[in-house]
Amino acid sequence: MKNTKTLLGALALAAFLVGCDNTEVKSLEYYQNHPDEAEKVFKQCDFDKLNENSNAYKNCKNAKEIYKFNEDKKFFSGTK
Repeated sequence: MKNTKTLLGALALAAFLVGCDNTEVKSLEYYQNHPDEAEKVFKQCDFDKLNENSNAYKNCKNAKEIYKFNEDKKFFSGTK
């Protein structure tokens, strides 16, 4: 009985933590206006560990898109 309660408690805690995604999703436009933050956020992202439906994943995706766009722009303009 004790093991069952422990297991149920652990499962409830895990479900709560997975459902708790308070990360603010910043738009592409925001990252376009804050390229240094886009780079910082993108470089901290671990896409393999993020749930595709989470706010953290969406935020990383937006940061990545702008970071890659800016890197391509530097490359093609010869400033890199």
